[in-house]
Amino acid sequence: MKHVIASTAFALSLGVGSVANAGVVVFQQSGNTNVLDLFGVGLPGGGNYRFEATSSIPVTFEFLASYDEHWDIFLAPPPRPHSEFIEGNSSPIEGAASGTGLAFSWTFLVPETKITFFDAGPVYEVYGIPIGAPLYEEVKADNPFFGVFVRDGELGRPFDYSFTVTRLAPIPEPATWVGLILGFGMLGAALRRHRARIARVSAVS
Repeated sequence: MKHVIASTAFALSLGVGSVANAGVVVFQQSGNTNVLDLFGVGLPGGGNYRFEATSSIPVTFEFLASYDEHWDIFLAPPPRPHSEFIEGNSSPIEGAASGTGLAFSWTFLVPETKITFFDAGPVYEVYGIPIGAPLYEEVKADNPFFGVFVRDGELGRPFDYSFTVTRLAPIPEPATWVGLILGFGMLGAALRRHRARIARVSAVS
């Protein structure tokens, strides 16, 4: 029975351990002020970010995040030299949220780089590319950043604050599923062995 209990604990540790590491703090700041004003703080690439702030008194929270969605068309297959770039463009993508109270939380997604393959159509003949030539589009998020503004809107009183930016792991995490499958598989095997031993002892008796 001790082996069964140990297997159960190990199975749960495999699965829960991955969940416990589901986010990484990329920015953290706390202190005392009458206005918290941060802008243009860089984010470390693609990911789903959670912005969280707390205050010792009711305040107004304003969060902002942005990146440049940049797309380029290249001759396939990648990687190709930049000299084989065909066309591209970029546009700003922004998000904002606000709230009042003692705490506020918001999430913002910065997409990972994505590559899509396709065959050239007639529109690309102006570039000297025949119809059906293999091309690919690369879409990426350039220069992601965030800003935060927190203040007591009525009296301008000072307040204690805490502000955290967490880069969330994809949900569900593959490691979480693998850990749970392996862990509970081991638990099932241990239970079968335990039942088999009981059956043998009963048969001998």
